[in-house]
Amino acid sequence: MKGQASFFLKITRFTIMVMLIGIGGAFGCTIPSSSPPHRDFSTSDLLISPSQVPKDWKVVSEYGNEPANVLGYRDVLGGSSIEFDSPTTSADHIVAAFSTAKDAKLAYKDHDYTRDKDGLFPETWYEIPGWNYTSPIADQYRVVCVQYENTPKSGDLCVIEAQYEEFLSNLIYSNNASDRTVSDLILLAKAIDERMMEFLGK
Repeated sequence: MKGQASFFLKITRFTIMVMLIGIGGAFGCTIPSSSPPHRDFSTSDLLISPSQVPKDWKVVSEYGNEPANVLGYRDVLGGSSIEFDSPTTSADHIVAAFSTAKDAKLAYKDHDYTRDKDGLFPETWYEIPGWNYTSPIADQYRVVCVQYENTPKSGDLCVIEAQYEEFLSNLIYSNNASDRTVSDLILLAKAIDERMMEFLGK
């Protein structure tokens, strides 16, 4: 059963990644609305680092610079990603850059994880009961998890998504040890904010 649960979480996490990329196919990548502001750092600098995650987490894929056409956002300039794994947990962190905060705001709106979705596995995104952390610096912010209808619960799958000026941070978290989900997500949410504060000077 544990192996089946872990497999289902990996499949559903992959589905979310495909969903992100699929949005790019639906909207298409268009020409950015204006020139981006000059920054003395890259999107890879904004990714959470190995020192910020639990000690039993290992880096699965190194920092990667993703071309604009595979990130799944419209008007995106590009971005970076990193993936962590532990015996029970996986986390993918993606940071995308846009020409303007307005473009990032629209991309955040496109990724509406809070509505019901039909399909092979109908799903409902919901906010975590009792969640008590809100980013003090993000322009837009949400933490939601998914529940699949007519499917036995096999673990948790959650998303932390936030807009910081012209950047969009998206962390996809899966876990088959539910007792640590909230504490992990709070740690990750704070880690993302720390990176943003360090480089955006907030």
